[in-house]
Formats: sequence, C-alpha cells, structure tokens
Amino acid sequence: MNIVHNYKRILEDVFQKSVNLKISGNTNNCIGAIASNEFSVFTQNFLDRLVRLKDYYSQDANAITSIINTAKAIGEVEDSH
Repeated sequence: MNIVHNYKRILEDVFQKSVNLKISGNTNNCIGAIASNEFSVFTQNFLDRLVRLKDYYSQDANAITSIINTAKAIGEVEDSH
C-alpha cells in the first residue's frame, strides 16, 4: 500500500464513508509525514483535528462533504513535471 492509499484509508476510517481519492504515484510532505513514524505527533494532531471536525459538523452533510473534499485535495497531488 503506498502513501496515497494509506491516506485514503485514513479518511475513510475517520469519516466512515467511501472516499473517491485519485490515486497517483505522486506524494507530498503532508501525506508523507502522516505515513511516517518519524512525525507521529503531527500525524496524531492531524487525525485528532479531522475527528473533531467530523464530530462538530456531524449533523451538517454539506460541511462534512466540504471537509472531506478539502482533505482529499491534500492527497490528490498533481505531477509537477
């Protein structure tokens, strides 16, 4: 499983729904850090923030969709070449 697949699984676990994330071979420092044991504090803070947002907006489907789409944008890295 590559870093982007791992990030997709994290989003699906947090939001308990399927996330349509464009899987590419590209990555970035944010999702790379989330996949690394070296940045466990960052990873935990990132996950905690997603869970807090999900819980706070749980009754607002539009807000949840917006949060998921924003989180997806982090993982959908375009090839810069």
